[in-house]
Amino acid sequence: NLLFSLLNDPNLDFEDIRNLTNTLYVAGTDSTAKSLQVFFYNLATNPDKQDRLHREIMEVIGPDQPLTPEALARMPYLKAAMKESFRMMFPNMGISRFLPKDVVLSGYRVPAGTQILICSTSVSKAYFERPDQYLPERWLRAHDGKRLDSATPIHPMAALPFGYGPRNCIGRRFAEQEMYIATVKVLQRLRVGVRPESEGMRFTYSIFVEPEKPIAFTFSKRERN
Repeated sequence: NLLFSLLNDPNLDFEDIRNLTNTLYVAGTDSTAKSLQVFFYNLATNPDKQDRLHREIMEVIGPDQPLTPEALARMPYLKAAMKESFRMMFPNMGISRFLPKDVVLSGYRVPAGTQILICSTSVSKAYFERPDQYLPERWLRAHDGKRLDSATPIHPMAALPFGYGPRNCIGRRFAEQEMYIATVKVLQRLRVGVRPESEGMRFTYSIFVEPEKPIAFTFSKRERN
């Protein structure tokens, strides 16, 4: 398992293993829960997107089978739907880094050694068409690798919610797998909605993203075809 693989890694000492384990399990609980809350809210308030995702799940694994790596590889819309949710509202407000050298931002010189916070959400009109709309389709690719929405190419660095490079989020794959499995298990059997008082919900950031008040989700059983 994961812990044994860390213990058996000759490049890691005990202090490294302890820090990695704490980060993976402690930081990976609330953040994943908040991500799922936002993801389900986006699906609930965009029922056409939820229905398309449900159709993909039914076509690939049906109402009873578990999600396997092979099945996940055939679910591009699931991945796109989650990525779009991350783009609009990642669970934490940003990624902290120390500048290795001086940089100039909007005419201001920021000296080396300064700690900066890079915002995790990506809602700039400079990079995304209709950035305030939940559009998983923007991330879909054709078989040749080109984006289906070729009229609006996306800069490869425009949305990096987990960071980039050797210091990106250590729990990324773990969190993504949890969310994929949870989403599939729910949508196989249930339709997710929200009560009228939770429509148009506003979200704010403290440590993690939070709705202004508890979201009143509804879950109704799906009819089997």
